[in-house]
Amino acid sequence: MLKKYLILFSAQLAANLLWIFWVLPGLGESGSPAQTIKWFGVQVLVPVFLLLLIARRRKSGYGLTVVYSILVGLYAMGMLGWALIGEATPLSVYVVCIFLFIVAFGALFCALKDLNVGQKARRYNEIRDE
Repeated sequence: MLKKYLILFSAQLAANLLWIFWVLPGLGESGSPAQTIKWFGVQVLVPVFLLLLIARRRKSGYGLTVVYSILVGLYAMGMLGWALIGEATPLSVYVVCIFLFIVAFGALFCALKDLNVGQKARRYNEIRDE
């Protein structure tokens, strides 16, 4: 069960590395190495925290993963909107958006499945009149 989250969060970290080493130089905006390390360190904190909660099989870990995946999806939508407005947006921005959408929808689907959302729904066709 932890493997699917590990793969998704690794894809998110790959998207962040693509952003650092492919998108920012393409846009002509790169910070100092110290700023880059700090930014990437902050981006690593939340997935590691969520993986620790999921590894301990806490229900709050799945709930926080749902919230986090929604936030990543909104971030990807905002980035895609920004890219579509720009005149000469490089292809790398769209590639990072695709990575983030995969992470967002994959984590949302997996977390909702692990929370058993909708599994205890009452089905009216199973009720028999006596």
